[in-house]
Amino acid sequence: MFVGRRRGALLAAARLDVEVILLDDAGRPERAAGAHAGAKVDFADLEGCVAAAERLTRTKPVDAVVAVVERAVLPAAAIREALGVVGPSVEDALPWRDKMAMKHAIEDAGIPCARSVPVEAGTDPAALVSALGLPMVLKPRASSGSRGTVVARDLAQVSAALQDGWMAESFVRGMELSVESFVVEGQPRWVNVTDYLLPGWANVVPAAHGSRIENAVRALNEEAIAALGVEDGVTHLEAFVIDDGETVEVVFGELAQRPPGGYLMELIARAWGFDPWLALLCIALGRPVSFPETAARSAGVWFLHPGEGEVLGVEGLDEARNVPGVIAVDCALEVGQRISRRDGTGQHEGRVLAVTDDHASSARALREAMACLRVKTRAVA
Repeated sequence: MFVGRRRGALLAAARLDVEVILLDDAGRPERAAGAHAGAKVDFADLEGCVAAAERLTRTKPVDAVVAVVERAVLPAAAIREALGVVGPSVEDALPWRDKMAMKHAIEDAGIPCARSVPVEAGTDPAALVSALGLPMVLKPRASSGSRGTVVARDLAQVSAALQDGWMAESFVRGMELSVESFVVEGQPRWVNVTDYLLPGWANVVPAAHGSRIENAVRALNEEAIAALGVEDGVTHLEAFVIDDGETVEVVFGELAQRPPGGYLMELIARAWGFDPWLALLCIALGRPVSFPETAARSAGVWFLHPGEGEVLGVEGLDEARNVPGVIAVDCALEVGQRISRRDGTGQHEGRVLAVTDDHASSARALREAMACLRVKTRAVA
């Protein structure tokens, strides 16, 4: 059973000839390509999710329940408990979904992380500034892809951003990156470090920061996986690296126990030469899986979003497609289209994809292609 919909997961299930029950909060899951049965659910209603799962499995029990999107992590855990399926319980999954609970577990394990404070009705913004300093990060406790995240740089911005149920944390000045891992019986069996070429916009797999930084990042990743009790599946860690030339400090950002977004699963497939969706499904089903020791190529993506406004024109697409190393330029922008503000990394209107023999070439191809693209917009009321 998949909780949440990702095309790669459905394709992997088809490759394994596995029947799929799909629960999702959008569209018609029962009609999704690759799904044998399904239902639309509200992920905020755990009892409703469990009821739908029980109804769909009355005559055919499931072997695994896999959350493939962030908002499905707790519903999947509740379904496992109800159906008696092996895997993380709601108690296990809570720190993966509630960022305050996650930070507490990380702090208890002695892992460096940003200081954080829960935001409640009546929280004093001046007290937050005194405790955490400026700039300050304010964000929902349960979100992904930086949705809703605000970096407040003065007291007025802190006051304007406060929302009950959110959290505030100190700003970490460092190089941001991510680490993707496949975990089997509590141990990372395969690890990739991703370069955030431009955080929130461009990623390159694998990174090329050198063994000094990558060894420190991998060590923190292993500690975080243990601290948060991850036993099996895929993880996506975001971290910050502070390097003064003599010492390397890695600061924990957050860890997701589900497939990463940001086109990373596809980049992993292209760079490392294996299907990460297939690997995830094999782990969930208890089947053997093998991983390559090194990446064969480099792959990168740069997302397109012109900012809020009305599109007046798009130029340079053919030029961008002709840049060496670029294998695709997808653009959904049309003249007259009104674009909303970008509130998270998953919100975009296209992408540039590059695959080359090394990190430097992929980064160069992405930058050259983006320099070719010109999108004209105008503000709208």
